Amino acid sequence: MVVGDIEVGTDVLVVGAGPAGYTCAISAARQGLDVTLVNKSELGGVCLHKGCIPVKTLINVYRLAEDIKIASTMGLKAEGASVDRRKAYEWKDTVVGKLEAGIRELCRGSGVQMMEGSCSFLSSSRAVVSGPSGIQHVIFKRAVIAAGGRHKPLPGIPFDGSLVINPDEALDMPDEGTAILGGGYAAITIAALMASQNKKFTIIHKKEHILTFLDEEMLRPVMRRFQEKGVAVHAASSWTVKRMGDRVRVELDIEDKKETLEAKKLVPDNGMIANTDGLGLENTAVKTRKDGFIITGENYRTDDPSIYAIGDVCGMHGNASTAYREGESLADILAGKTGLPDTIVTPLTMSTDPEIASAGYTETKAREAGIDVIVGRFPFTANGKAVSIGKTTGFVKVVAEKSSHRILGMHAVGYEAFDILQEGVLAIEMGARLEDVVLTLHPHPTLCEAVREACADALGESTNIRENK
Repeated sequence: MVVGDIEVGTDVLVVGAGPAGYTCAISAARQGLDVTLVNKSELGGVCLHKGCIPVKTLINVYRLAEDIKIASTMGLKAEGASVDRRKAYEWKDTVVGKLEAGIRELCRGSGVQMMEGSCSFLSSSRAVVSGPSGIQHVIFKRAVIAAGGRHKPLPGIPFDGSLVINPDEALDMPDEGTAILGGGYAAITIAALMASQNKKFTIIHKKEHILTFLDEEMLRPVMRRFQEKGVAVHAASSWTVKRMGDRVRVELDIEDKKETLEAKKLVPDNGMIANTDGLGLENTAVKTRKDGFIITGENYRTDDPSIYAIGDVCGMHGNASTAYREGESLADILAGKTGLPDTIVTPLTMSTDPEIASAGYTETKAREAGIDVIVGRFPFTANGKAVSIGKTTGFVKVVAEKSSHRILGMHAVGYEAFDILQEGVLAIEMGARLEDVVLTLHPHPTLCEAVREACADALGESTNIRENK
């Protein structure tokens, strides 16, 4: 790099320190490469600061308060349990701060050189970083773009930070009278956070149901919970948004009828755009799609032979698990090794109440693909541990190929669904059959016994649920 009149080179320049970027930087440095990591703001990216971690942390605080109230039926005496919002958000900041400090220490301990600032490419081997330390020039052999993405505003309705806010901003502004526009991951995550705080708000979506990548039955417990919390949900064929002074008016087309609602705040979930503006890609051979996401080929290569790209900047849309994997795999490639093999399945998780976790084919998608499948389910009402801790909402569902019994998909909705899913992810990756899970002893009493029972149900062999006749 060049600081003043001093010029130093680096093997690998990594732009962006979200899950993909910092993982790649640490792994590459540990394999002997000289790595410089440039980040515009906090280490950890959206996942750590505005997404998975803070949302999960806050929802857990509010659920604990509800659990204490419910536990009175179990003999626990704890009257007046409530949440101090200020302290809850301070706890969230503490959690995020600890994890960010951990990433920083991992970078330092691995020998990663860190720069804070905005990075712009001058050529296929040079970049300039503008930050608190002034202007710094970097000469690199290879570069990795992991700059992430951001929420896309509605056409003609830009985010203003007060009336129309993006889902990341809504994390700290979950106000009464908010309208959430959309039924995707970001919209429902913010909805779950607001519902946990007993806020009154509205969800407006266009599809036949929210989270259309899931089977509708997986959503029923979540929708029931929204209804219990007083959340209004509207399915509209189209809508028009207008600013009206200090409010937003949304005109809806619902089953050939016009409806109008006003909101104090609007949170649109309109997809993502890549953080490629200002990167100076025009000074390189890197190509982007029409929507701005970077085009990559084999081994994460862009059209520029010295520049790679991973994560959301390529249109991955916010899956941290995949980002970590891509970072590790690309680091191996940069170190002259073979990259990690492609995964068969990507686990998806939703911090709703109850939690939703999904991996592989849903029943709907499998049948649409022409696959003849058998399906098994097991409710938590029949699981010993779930009953003992008062967490009986939800079930586990497994989808398997009928001819081979090979597990194609596993899905869970309920308490600790995220952790329960991992057995299904491993089963799909290994090409396991239903019998492999059924014949494996599961510890008792555990929630994961529901996975075994769902597989047994698909085979018509579950002894712990009533036989359908």
